Amino acid sequence: MNSEVATLVPGDIKNPLDVIIYCLNGHVQKINSTHRSYDPLHYVLLLPEGTDGWQLNMKKSNGQILTAMNFYAYQLQDFLNNLNPSGLLFHKIKLKKNCPTMLLRNFDPANGHCNGTRYTVAELNFNVIEAVIATGPKNGKRLFILRIHFIPTDNQFPLQLRCRQFPMKLAFSFTANKAQGQTLDRVGVFLPTPMFTHGQL
Repeated sequence: MNSEVATLVPGDIKNPLDVIIYCLNGHVQKINSTHRSYDPLHYVLLLPEGTDGWQLNMKKSNGQILTAMNFYAYQLQDFLNNLNPSGLLFHKIKLKKNCPTMLLRNFDPANGHCNGTRYTVAELNFNVIEAVIATGPKNGKRLFILRIHFIPTDNQFPLQLRCRQFPMKLAFSFTANKAQGQTLDRVGVFLPTPMFTHGQL
């Protein structure tokens, strides 16, 4: 595939999105939905909890990487970098160009930029990420995402933690709760631990 370029081409209403391969010899070839090169945004893995999804996402994140470090008010790095309280993101996020991501805060709900929206990363910079909405009626709209401050919602620590991070995470997989309201063509479910309680199904 190193001699080919893949691109997303909008289609008609019956076929809203196709993936096209343009070969260097001038021929254009459509990728079948079962082909391994088909856009991973069409394949979503639902998970009961975010921990397993984070590990799966990390395995997918290779290539040119942007690493954004958190900046805490108290420099207890050895201890604080391992904490993951409610309301804070991971110590590092690893993104690359064209990877699927999910927004974790409401920016501009009227234009579709809200919590849970799926994006494709267009450009990576140290202080700003340019992302494009990947699915839904606002497909194609761009958003410039800045790092914002996060403060944990629980008060389990004797001091106030605070970090500055991009409000994004990888979206190769996401929790079943985040999947509510999403339109997905194909779904895989990964259940290493029980997800439902008695009588919930």
